Amino acid sequence: MEKHNAKLLLAEDDPNLGSLLQEYLTVEGFEVTLVRNGEEALQATLRQQYELFIFGVMMQIKDGFSLAEQIRKTDKTTPLIYITAKSLKLDKLKGYKIGEEDYITKPFDEDELVWKIKALLRRKELVSEMGTVTIGTYTFDRKNQQLICNEYCKRITERECEILDLLIQNPNIVLKRKDLLIAV
Repeated sequence: MEKHNAKLLLAEDDPNLGSLLQEYLTVEGFEVTLVRNGEEALQATLRQQYELFIFGVMMQIKDGFSLAEQIRKTDKTTPLIYITAKSLKLDKLKGYKIGEEDYITKPFDEDELVWKIKALLRRKELVSEMGTVTIGTYTFDRKNQQLICNEYCKRITERECEILDLLIQNPNIVLKRKDLLIAV
C-alpha cells in the first residue's frame, strides 16, 4: 500500500457508494473525508484544506454543480472530479465550464478513479513547484503570468497560463484543441 498523504473531500449522497469509495481510497493511501450532501461539503472546505475534491452531481440540499460554482469563487486550483450517472454531453460540458478536471460516469472502475486522482495530484504538484520554466528562447513565469523573450515581456491571461501548464506537463505529446478547451 502506497501512502499519498493527500487529503480528499468526497461528497456522495449514496451511503453505500460513499462508504465503499471512502474505504477503497483509504486503503489506497489517501485521507478521505466523506460528506453526504453539498452543504456539508461546503462547510468542510471552510474548516480544512483539501488536495482534491470528488463530488457527486445529483446530491440533496446542494447539487455538485452548485457546490463547485460556489467553491470556485474562492478556490480555483484544487482539482475536482465529478462522479455521476448523468452522461449527457451537456452535463459534462457544464461541469468542465465550472472548472472540473474530470467527469466520471457511473458505473466506473475504482482503479481508474485512483489513477485519475494520482495524475491530477501530480499535475497540481508540478504546477505549484513551477516558478519559471524555459521553453526554447522563452521563459514562462507562472507566478506572475508572464511570457518573456529576451527584453520583451508579455503578461498573459489565467486561461493562457492554464494552457501553457498543460503543454509543459505533456512534453512531446500533441494535444488536440478540443481536449485543451475541455481541460481549461
